[in-house]
Amino acid sequence: MKRCIFFIVLFFFVFIVFNPFNSYSQTVYSEETHERVSNKRGENIIFDLFVLRPLGVASCIIGVASTIASLPFALTSESSDIVAEEFIIKPVKHTFQRKLDDIDPSH
Repeated sequence: MKRCIFFIVLFFFVFIVFNPFNSYSQTVYSEETHERVSNKRGENIIFDLFVLRPLGVASCIIGVASTIASLPFALTSESSDIVAEEFIIKPVKHTFQRKLDDIDPSH
């Protein structure tokens, strides 16, 4: 039993220590990566149409509900424009105003 717990703790330690290096390597964006991604336009369109757009509509609905819930606090602190920008305008732009195969998360 002690051996099992030791390996579980060791696994999580290694995962926590080496995870930042893994995430950094995924954020580097080269021209070669851009070519590989841009060659998959059909797959990107299907993924965007059937996964990202419905999630975007759901995020718009959740954003409106969150804005309504936070409105008393936003009005008293005079930050209702910031709340509306983050919870309503950005999800609506991401869902309805970008091109169909544009799945770059930096937008």
